[in-house]
Amino acid sequence: MPNILLLINFIFAVVTPRIQDTFVLEKYYQDRVYLGSKSIPDSILKPHYEYWSSKLPKKLQAQDHSDLFLFLATCHLEKKNKWSEEIIALLKSEDLQQFPKNDWRNSVVDYLDYLNQGAKIGKYEIDTLRKKLKMIKQASPSSPEWIGLATDKLGRTFYDHNQYDSALHYLETAGRIFESSGYKLYLVNNLTMQGVLWDAKEQFANAAKKYEASIEVLETLENPPLGTLGANAYNIGLIYDDRYGNSAKGIPFYYKALAYDSKGGKGNFGIVSEDYAALSRCYIKLGDLLKAEKYAKLSVQYANQIDPSSGFEYAKALLINAEVYNAKQQVSLGISKAIEALEIFKRIEKSSKVDLRRQRSLTNNLLGKIHLNAGNFTESKAYYTEAIKLAQEIERDVFLLESYPGLIQVAIEESDWKTALKQWEMWGDIIQLKFQEANYHIQLHELKGLEITFRSGAYENDELFKYRLNRFLDLPGAMMMHHLQALNLKTLLILNNSSDREEALQHLASLQKKLYEYLNFQHHVQNTALQLPELKKVVKNSLELGFSLSRDLPGDSLNLLIFNLISFNKSLGNIPKRIHSNAEKSASELLRSEAILSERYAEVSFMIHSHQAAQNIIKSQEVMELYREEQEIEEELLKIRDQLRLASEMNFYAHFASPAHSLKQVLSNIPKRELWVETFILDQDLYSIFLDQSKIELGHKKLSIDQIDQWKKVSRPSTGKLPISSMPQWNDLFDKDFTNFEKIIYVPDSWLSFMPLEAFNFGNNFLIHAVEIVYDVSLMDRFRRGTLASKKKSTFWTGFAPVYESKKLKYAKDEIVKIGQITQGKSFVGREVNKDLFKAEAAKASVFHLAAHGHTESSNPGFNAMIFGENLEDYLTVNEIYDWSIDSSLGVLSACSSGIVNVDEGAGLLSLGRAFHFAGVKALVISLWDIPDKQSALIMELFYKNLLQGMDSSTALRKAKIQYIQLTEDEVFKHPFYWAGLVLVGDELLETDQVSYWWLILIGLPLLLYLALRKFGK
Repeated sequence: MPNILLLINFIFAVVTPRIQDTFVLEKYYQDRVYLGSKSIPDSILKPHYEYWSSKLPKKLQAQDHSDLFLFLATCHLEKKNKWSEEIIALLKSEDLQQFPKNDWRNSVVDYLDYLNQGAKIGKYEIDTLRKKLKMIKQASPSSPEWIGLATDKLGRTFYDHNQYDSALHYLETAGRIFESSGYKLYLVNNLTMQGVLWDAKEQFANAAKKYEASIEVLETLENPPLGTLGANAYNIGLIYDDRYGNSAKGIPFYYKALAYDSKGGKGNFGIVSEDYAALSRCYIKLGDLLKAEKYAKLSVQYANQIDPSSGFEYAKALLINAEVYNAKQQVSLGISKAIEALEIFKRIEKSSKVDLRRQRSLTNNLLGKIHLNAGNFTESKAYYTEAIKLAQEIERDVFLLESYPGLIQVAIEESDWKTALKQWEMWGDIIQLKFQEANYHIQLHELKGLEITFRSGAYENDELFKYRLNRFLDLPGAMMMHHLQALNLKTLLILNNSSDREEALQHLASLQKKLYEYLNFQHHVQNTALQLPELKKVVKNSLELGFSLSRDLPGDSLNLLIFNLISFNKSLGNIPKRIHSNAEKSASELLRSEAILSERYAEVSFMIHSHQAAQNIIKSQEVMELYREEQEIEEELLKIRDQLRLASEMNFYAHFASPAHSLKQVLSNIPKRELWVETFILDQDLYSIFLDQSKIELGHKKLSIDQIDQWKKVSRPSTGKLPISSMPQWNDLFDKDFTNFEKIIYVPDSWLSFMPLEAFNFGNNFLIHAVEIVYDVSLMDRFRRGTLASKKKSTFWTGFAPVYESKKLKYAKDEIVKIGQITQGKSFVGREVNKDLFKAEAAKASVFHLAAHGHTESSNPGFNAMIFGENLEDYLTVNEIYDWSIDSSLGVLSACSSGIVNVDEGAGLLSLGRAFHFAGVKALVISLWDIPDKQSALIMELFYKNLLQGMDSSTALRKAKIQYIQLTEDEVFKHPFYWAGLVLVGDELLETDQVSYWWLILIGLPLLLYLALRKFGK
């Protein structure tokens, strides 16, 4: 059919004068509609716009009619509404009848004029569109293209007005017209819209069929439209994620949608914002809050590019950010963002007369959830009730899947068991009626029923309850978070009832296995479980069960489980790690490419994050380019890493966290007269494990809130003048006698990470005088590192001191130069020091020392950084360090806040220090807070003096601190703020070929004394 039309037009063109390139435009148009060829470029269309702009409103000749109509039809096809509007306005000026009175094209031009006006205000009236369709049918009953398009538009408008049955009738009618006429481009869009409609009618299998049918037609097109490809991918993801509750299965489709939609330029920013919001929602459900927060921020960033802060897209982006805040327990922020979004939706409804009850129902559900999380049960119930009312008005039962679980939880918290059970049954009826394939909701419904039975006390002596719970735990396809919640329920059941010891042990083993499976799902430099309070409650309850069992019948198997459960809190999950030294030739090039891309990916991610945090570092256009670059790099990295795993698995592997399998093996790694201590804190409960060469012991303290607040205050820099008597004492936290031990290996948790153990009060003196203390990120890590050995290095010591235009480190250069002279090592100072130089030279040294500023990031530890310059590219982030292999014995980071991040949320020593550990550095000296560089420099010099006398790194640092206290006359500067923040983390033994450094001491001691006198002299 297209070829016949082209032949007729060609013959017509020979005998009739036409605007230049009209034949070309018609060929483009026909190919686009019938074959789905690429979009018609402006270079083809613009000359026609200019021609008609100059020719009108003069009276047209008969031969002009078809040319003008072709131009208007093409404008409609390519969404050139402005050009179309201007030409139609010229057509209507002076009231000239340009087309013959009974010409069918008059009705189409009138229809196009209405579409142009509606596009400007964002709404169309059903009655008006009905009249337009009727006019087109009457004027041209044999014009299937425009009848089909007008029918399709009417169906979409019915959908916008939530009249789904009428919408389905018109959309299906239009689809049949497009299919029979061969209009493939129109058909793919129509089938996608039919899928959206079936989804709205909550018939998800039919929706999926329509999306798949659209994809089948798309595959036959010459140049499939990216927007339709993106829409189909997004909508299939939506069915899996939101309707069936399988977020993991939805994620790949959302990524596909994002890949297509991102290529559409600024006109697609609203759609891209929705793609990021969908990804964020998935990762919230999967418990990966770092990715969830990243994508939520990107959603807002894109929405802000197209709408002012009162826009529709911005409001939708606010909702996903509110969800993230809620998941992170920042409920006040979550509530404010959700209320702001709700007010925007109401304002748009009032001003534009559009129906946004769907959006309002969704927002009310979210507000109900956040208020429930905050313990505001009355407000929560009110919002959930409003959400149900709106959902029932528009017949969208999918929103009830969010409302009923929330209302049930409110009833549970209020001990209103009758209401809880009634709503649970109503929720079950909806699932049975419309959501029989929605495994997520089916499992959640069963889980909530189990919780009602347990919390109401109806489970006692109820074998059916135990059977239901065990059956749920045996489900092969249970969602991970649901399975963990069920395990927690069983933990509480065992705690509340006397159970067989073997059954309890088996249960704890199952729980341990599932926790580590969850951990290895993550791909981050932080155990994201730390950000999920619900997951920490699971760990706490399991520890409570383990501790209660140990009081009656302690044993190695139980103690090993407790050790693994506490270590879970500090373990990292699945992080890719390269080993270049043994790389096969087939993989070496891939490894180099992967390393370069990975480093650039970390840089770009950090630059984007920094812009989001400050909003003024990078221009908006540059940020958009960075987003695109990040996405492209991520896609390329995934391809290369898949190739690496196939080519050389042994040289590119995943670092998986796993529990220890033998308590005897763990204890055998502990040296004589050494005590290992690890802590776990949730709310006011402090759990501790104590290990020595022969045994493991457990400790539990219930602390008061006032006590905790007081201890937090005394360790902060702002209270540096408080007396030692106000510092916490060992016995305040631990019921374990340490006086028979020479050294404590200490793993703090939560706010304890900010309180150096050495500064505790012991006999009205600092604990540092009584025992040597070494910090570590986790006892599990320490146990595993015991089998690793460092390689010999060509250089013993290398130091680095970057220069800064602002916030200068006054003594950093002198510190590095003097220590370099003492150790006969390499010193790099000034502008030559950048992160590339640091990475290259530090890897050659047994000991590296970096005197630089640090950057701490509370929301995402992957963006903590050492700073080498003023630009964002000069930041060496944790993400980059994790991707680096260095294998040094000792690193010294005498920088601001190189150790701690996100203290109150429990991240502890998981920042730069841990990143260097993972890269291969056996031990690090890091700072927990910003120590004045004057005091820091002196302690560092004393530390190296002791180190060169043959002391191990831990002894050397401890003695340096004691020497500092003894040298300091002013009592103010003896406060722990000035010395306790420098701590050693990791393995205290320094591996080196050099035997004695006494000759260096004789040379360097005068320099040390000179520098000390210069710094502390009056």
